[in-house]
Amino acid sequence: MDDTLPGVPETGPFVPQVLSGGSITAAADATTITLNDGGYFELDDGTRYTCTSEVGCAIRNGIVTAGTVTGHAAGSGAVDRFPSFRDAVRPGEQLYNVGTAIDALTLPQGSGGNGTLSYSLSPGVPGLSFNAATRQLTGTPTTAGSHAMTYTVTDEDGDTDTLGFTITVSAGYLGDCFVSLTVGIGQSCTYPGTTDEFSVNERGRGRFLDDLAGIRINIDNETFNGRVYDIEASHQGDGVWRIDRLAGSSMAPGENLVPSFAEGSGPGLRTYTVGIAIDTLTLPAASGGDGALTYSLSPDVPGLMFDGETRKLSGTPTTVGTYDMTYTAVDEDGDTAALNFRIVVGTVSGTITRCSGVPAATGIPNYRITIEGFVSAHSAISNVTVTGYGNGVLVGTASLGAIAAGDAGDFSITGIISTALATLGCTVDIEYSIVGAQGDASLTGVLRRLR
Repeated sequence: MDDTLPGVPETGPFVPQVLSGGSITAAADATTITLNDGGYFELDDGTRYTCTSEVGCAIRNGIVTAGTVTGHAAGSGAVDRFPSFRDAVRPGEQLYNVGTAIDALTLPQGSGGNGTLSYSLSPGVPGLSFNAATRQLTGTPTTAGSHAMTYTVTDEDGDTDTLGFTITVSAGYLGDCFVSLTVGIGQSCTYPGTTDEFSVNERGRGRFLDDLAGIRINIDNETFNGRVYDIEASHQGDGVWRIDRLAGSSMAPGENLVPSFAEGSGPGLRTYTVGIAIDTLTLPAASGGDGALTYSLSPDVPGLMFDGETRKLSGTPTTVGTYDMTYTAVDEDGDTAALNFRIVVGTVSGTITRCSGVPAATGIPNYRITIEGFVSAHSAISNVTVTGYGNGVLVGTASLGAIAAGDAGDFSITGIISTALATLGCTVDIEYSIVGAQGDASLTGVLRRLR
């Protein structure tokens, strides 16, 4: 069965030159010849085809559909038998990987035909070789691709039969997995730092460790055999998977990461006073970027020092001025992020011109204290409040309001305190605002003995 009879048309009507022991049914698109056992028909060139099956034979459009038919050329007297793969197990689709030696594939043996049978396989697959004597395909594929193979058996008088199958060579092992890597059928990649592979089987399903899925694999920081794994992969269609997340990152290699500062993380307006050490200011850290980040601050403020390692600004300002600062983070490939803020350095000074006290009542250690002086401002200030102390005890406060740049404001504070000390020391604290930012200064008055 399934033999093709050379010289018999494969389509349309056909009437043999001689028909014996059989019948013929012809139509516009097909011709069927039915032969009894021993029946035959001949072609115009004298080739004879004979049925050798007890149950008879059938030939439709040149193909034997029932029984066994043998043929011989005109005048040869020899029976022309045809080789066949009709009883052979077909090899099916073969999936291989570049760089991985294949298991030897033994192709099936043909039957029938005249004399010794020979075999061939085409086309060639780079890296593989076919041994016709053993009918084996071996080797290591070197190039990815798909090949429609034709396996042919030929007898001594040139009759043939063929089998078709497909060889698909994939890139195979792709190295370490990384985000954005696509993995196709027959391919795999290794979870970094391990020998565990993500792979795609011949049905297009993805596998990692014990997970086998057709749409998505998501292992979110789970522990297997003492190791933590974090990987997500999704099926993109046609057996192709994409690595979407790996070891906590969804960024593809080579993707340019830019540093950034959190919204609202700037230090705002900073007001300092000449000659007074500032409280150490730690500037915020940026996030993101490629590699390690470095920090800089400009321009320089006289008397202050910025440490890029600790991101700290410290020191004692020495020069009055307004400084528009730029704080910059730079990553290893030069991408930057910046914060802008302002430093105002001013002079708020004052003088205590009077520090006096008189007993408030006979025999009672209470004293009426008077503290007088003035506050000078280099820069315009507002909300000026002076708080006076006698021997560290609160005497009272005075509100001066606003003082224009270059002006001074007088203060006078009187109050009763209880003290048993023989001497009196007066101090004042000055609080003020510059453009909404609060500052402070402290003044110490002269000591005066109480009588």
